[in-house]
Amino acid sequence: MTWEIIVMARMLHVVAFIGFSALLLFTLLAGDALAHSSSKMEKEINEAVTVATSEMQGRLDTCMESLDSTRKNNALLIETNARLTSQMDAGKLDSLASGADLMGRLSECEFRTRELEDAITDKQNQINELEYEVETYSVEVRQALEEKQALVDRMKVQRAEADAVQVELHVLTDEFAVEFENSIREGDIAYELRQGFFSVTLRNALLFKPGEVDVTSKGKGMLRRVAGSLKSMDNLNNWDITVAGHTDNIAPGKALGKRFPTNWEMSQARAVNVVHYLVDEEGFEPARLGAKGYGEHRPEVSNNTRQGRSKNLRLVISVKRAHDAPPALKPVPELYLEPGPESGIKPETESGPGSGIGPDVERLLETEPETETESGIKPGTESGPGSGIGPDVEQLLDLETDLEPELVPEIQEIQEIQEIQEIPEIPEIQESI
Repeated sequence: MTWEIIVMARMLHVVAFIGFSALLLFTLLAGDALAHSSSKMEKEINEAVTVATSEMQGRLDTCMESLDSTRKNNALLIETNARLTSQMDAGKLDSLASGADLMGRLSECEFRTRELEDAITDKQNQINELEYEVETYSVEVRQALEEKQALVDRMKVQRAEADAVQVELHVLTDEFAVEFENSIREGDIAYELRQGFFSVTLRNALLFKPGEVDVTSKGKGMLRRVAGSLKSMDNLNNWDITVAGHTDNIAPGKALGKRFPTNWEMSQARAVNVVHYLVDEEGFEPARLGAKGYGEHRPEVSNNTRQGRSKNLRLVISVKRAHDAPPALKPVPELYLEPGPESGIKPETESGPGSGIGPDVERLLETEPETETESGIKPGTESGPGSGIGPDVEQLLDLETDLEPELVPEIQEIQEIQEIQEIPEIPEIQESI
């Protein structure tokens, strides 16, 4: 539109110029009208008009060409402008879409980053809790190990104590095997050795008259020999001695029934009289002696035969280490006494360092004969009263599991949590950024 206005203005300017020129020429011609003739004037006017018209036509053609070129250029500019505008609008849309996509991905990245930071915080809290638990477990493990070691040490002491006690009982066993060899062979006396326990069994006929509870003179002689063997032990006051009376299943007669209504009272009375003899005549410590009466309720064999009833009429003297006695640990001498072959006991020839107990003694303690020997001894290996081995030591024998593996799951979990803290890079987000 701007170029068209410019062209029209030029055309009006040309027309005005032509009109002005014609008017001027007409005026001049009118002034010369008196000097020239009308024909000459007309000719000149026509020539002037023709020249002016030709000149104006040339200028008009030039303007029209310029107008066409301008119109073409304007159309081309309009088309170019439209194309550029379209491209610019499309670029803006692409830019907006790309920016929106980048913003969305950036928001997602920030969201995932916050999630990972929260996860790291949670895992760090778990690590702190697990480290505290591990530290607590470590303290508990150290305490458990210390307690275990204390139990082991106590077990060693108790085991050594029991071994020392057993060695002394072996010495006593050998003493009885030699002193009462003939009586053992005849079946009047039998002895029994177990872990921490020794007992000697005497038939009632050796000590009492039938139906009597007082010890006979012959019985006192037998008890004197028994007491002599017991006194051979090192410091007899460290041992508890119990005398137990046993009977057959025949109740006391009418005369005895007034004093002893049942066999309990009779067996108790016989045991008490033996205790009195050991205290009054042999000088035993009263605090270390006790008397029991079992009557017919603990028979060795059946009471259906005369021989069985005779065997059940017995008195048992048992010896075990007193619970308040000082430790028996000390160097143990060699067992030089040679027991009889019927006793079933092998003599010891060596003593080991430290506790004084040699391997031969340990093998002897582990011997478990299944049958009675001819002497009547019934060896055993079960721990009994006075053995010095308590239940806590028996539980310790089963405590062989190492305590450290309990911490392995917690340590592995801590390592897994620490690996999560190392956040991997996200390639696609980095490329987008």
